[in-house]
Amino acid sequence: MALTPPPPEPPAVVAAIAEQQGGHIATWQCVLVGLSTTWVDEQADRRGWTLVRRGTHRLGGVAESPVGCAWAALLAIGRIGAMARARRHLAEGHDVVTAAVMAVTDGVAATAWTGAVALGHSRPWPVRPQVVAGHGTTTEHRDIRLVRTRVGPVTWEERGGLPCAHPERVLWDAAWVGRRQRGIVRSVHDLAIHLDRTRVLSVSEVVGAVAEPSAFGLPSRVPWPLQVAAERLAPGFSHSGLEARWRAIATGIAATLGIELEPRPYTVWHDGQRIAEADIAAPLLRWDAEVDGPHHDTLEMRRRDRGRDQRMDGIDWITTRYHHRLSDEEFADRWTADAIRIVEQRGRRVA
Repeated sequence: MALTPPPPEPPAVVAAIAEQQGGHIATWQCVLVGLSTTWVDEQADRRGWTLVRRGTHRLGGVAESPVGCAWAALLAIGRIGAMARARRHLAEGHDVVTAAVMAVTDGVAATAWTGAVALGHSRPWPVRPQVVAGHGTTTEHRDIRLVRTRVGPVTWEERGGLPCAHPERVLWDAAWVGRRQRGIVRSVHDLAIHLDRTRVLSVSEVVGAVAEPSAFGLPSRVPWPLQVAAERLAPGFSHSGLEARWRAIATGIAATLGIELEPRPYTVWHDGQRIAEADIAAPLLRWDAEVDGPHHDTLEMRRRDRGRDQRMDGIDWITTRYHHRLSDEEFADRWTADAIRIVEQRGRRVA
């Protein structure tokens, strides 16, 4: 009696893609490598594949896991437009496995408490995987917590087998998604301490991200649990009160010089991208006066400040910085001198 031969193993390229995605594969990825949707449907019977979400399977023999569930969520959120992105990556010279995975991670990443666990934080995986994506992203999956962002592209790094948003974004989103939960300030505080202890994100960087979110590529509206947690971590680091007082001083001087200042922090855009947020801005002069709180004394913030100022200089904005230790009178004198110099530099007459 002839024995029925075992069904063939899935193509090596499918296994290679799934290996990078927690053992999961999307139907469109199979089509990308030349397989049919019928072939994908047959794998449930022939190879024990499990349909975990519409268009996403877990390969046979792969155990269910939190990382796998998070990958399934990323595949579900990143599905729209993924085939076009994959073909673009192929045209750029990437191999098919790299192109298939990059097409998913181009615009999505694990974040908030899913990202926190991927970063080694000792708490249970969230029941609903938490994913950050671009503002226009939509989903029909109510069991996925989608965080949408308007601020630049979603960037990530590999952590715990997942494409994970950068630590400051993870912390920010954790505070945002939990802002209505009891005990959220303590949870965010503990996460910040964990990130500092593991040398992932220092306390000074956490405080800096709250004081000047634009320097970290974050939205300008700070989630209140993160604000409170930062105040507990480093009392006195916030300089919002000083900034408001010095803006009022600068506004009074500007009126006598015929300079128009923005009444609040001003977002600087260039070619559709958010470059920075200016503390005290004179947009017509393309001048940004920065009020540097104590967190700017740290090495991390000095490095970020240099990069930010270079980007501003590249789009013809002048940045001047005023240290928090200046008295109000010293600030007024320096700001006045700088204002006169910049007006003359820009070719305008002082009133």
